[in-house]
Amino acid sequence: MAAMSLAAPKQKYRDDVLAAVSALLDGRPEATPRKMFGHPGFAVGGKMFACLYDEGVAVKLPEATAQAAITRPEIEAFRPYGKSMREWVLIAHEDLGAYAGDVDLFEAAIEYVAGVASQSAAAKGGRRRKA
Repeated sequence: MAAMSLAAPKQKYRDDVLAAVSALLDGRPEATPRKMFGHPGFAVGGKMFACLYDEGVAVKLPEATAQAAITRPEIEAFRPYGKSMREWVLIAHEDLGAYAGDVDLFEAAIEYVAGVASQSAAAKGGRRRKA
């Protein structure tokens, strides 16, 4: 029988990126910490808009905004576990200060996901259960 390793699984995100993004979102009380894929992230209205992953942070944007964002340096399509997610991009900067230059994307993500969350809540509130 092969020996089992009791070592902790490899962390799949960078603590320094988490600290940089947390500081960037510090003034946004609607951005609440939450986990996605077992990674730390942020939600608005109960829906995820950002998730730490590998060397950077993934953010959820309107599809057209995501397509425009991947033309910027150090931003690419987000493909967790090899699966493409069309509304998500991965921002990965070596220089932690560079995340401040993407504040427009974080703001767009919050606005977009807050709108999706409110539509979802309205749809749930408008449904009637059959007796």
